[in-house]
Amino acid sequence: MSFFRFVASDYPLPEVNYAEKAADLEGMQVSICKNPPYGLDRYIKKNYIYWLGGSFDATCIDQLTDYVLSIMKMEAAIELWAISYGEEDNQEVVHRNYKADDVDRTVFETFSTRAFCCFTFWDSAVQIVPWAETDFDLLHQLNIPEMLDHLGGPETDEQVHKRHKRYIDLSAAGKGRMFSIVLMPEGVSVGNVGYWETSWQGETVYEMGWGVLPLFQGKGIAAWATAEAIKQAKAEQRLRSIHAFPSVDNPASNAICRKLHFQLVSECSFEYPPGTFMHCNDWRLPIMEQ
Repeated sequence: MSFFRFVASDYPLPEVNYAEKAADLEGMQVSICKNPPYGLDRYIKKNYIYWLGGSFDATCIDQLTDYVLSIMKMEAAIELWAISYGEEDNQEVVHRNYKADDVDRTVFETFSTRAFCCFTFWDSAVQIVPWAETDFDLLHQLNIPEMLDHLGGPETDEQVHKRHKRYIDLSAAGKGRMFSIVLMPEGVSVGNVGYWETSWQGETVYEMGWGVLPLFQGKGIAAWATAEAIKQAKAEQRLRSIHAFPSVDNPASNAICRKLHFQLVSECSFEYPPGTFMHCNDWRLPIMEQ
């Protein structure tokens, strides 16, 4: 039997090694998992996986407590895993979910005694997660008349496949990012949000779009997720501004632009889908630091 601990997230996490300090040879270590054990993907679905090491004595548990709380302050969900290989068929994974107010060192004391568990830590009821192959079904759920009345109507299956591929390729090409919108702690995907490069009036800018499934609309989810995506775009410091082009007949999306301090530039005629022109509002948000 082999026993391992891991840290996992949809975003890169800081690597640390307290064991490098002469006075703390058994301190906590978090390092990227370049060669994961066979079958790890049956359990951990996150984009970034790290080895979690240390003696898990009192000092190590304090270090882990501080580390997780610092990640939660960045509004990123994080998972701690303990997996005993060789006993998988005889055990169920124990899942526990914690918000920031629930977290203290006793949580990590409990984690240190578990042999097959996943503890998830999150500080918001909503997370945005980089678009993945597994989000194809979500794209189908979003491809309905109620969601696309202002965008030319639902797409064909072939168009949905092509859109999914564009979303997957977007980040790799360095031309923007797409995210799924996930409700915590259930992990339910309820929409998408993202930004991508486009040429507008002689300038290369980001265009932004979002959508939330009808059942979850009216709860502030789209506004929160869009604000988080804007933070990502700002952090890149690549382009000067983001533009959004909601239809003039879409009050909800225009309200989000107003709430997030976009500036209304003008009404405009915007081609979407290709061959169809929409009557839109051009909203602009500066994101490049001066």
